[in-house]
Amino acid sequence: MNEREKYNKIIFPDNLKHWREDSQLLQEEVAKKLGITVEEWKRMELGEKEMSNTFLIRLCQTFGVSSDEILFYHKKSFMDIAPVLSMRTLAEEEQEKIKLRKEEANSAPTANEP
Repeated sequence: MNEREKYNKIIFPDNLKHWREDSQLLQEEVAKKLGITVEEWKRMELGEKEMSNTFLIRLCQTFGVSSDEILFYHKKSFMDIAPVLSMRTLAEEEQEKIKLRKEEANSAPTANEP
């Protein structure tokens, strides 16, 4: 996954959620204001649905912020989201394998133990 894909799948959806929560709106309320279904909004917050430039303008009007704020705000540093980036790119089955391996590694005796 390249940086643009990571942005579209993780950072931008987090930005949408931030502005919705900052505006103290429920997903249903945002969807109604934007004239879309709640499902469409949920898919945007999950990074599963892209939007047009026209829709971006409607978002800016709804939240009362600039397009730069919508697109580039992120309250977390890259280091905070790095583990999320790597885990979201893996299928659930792969994530489970990694968790099991970590658990096995943590429970294995060290060289100093009998």
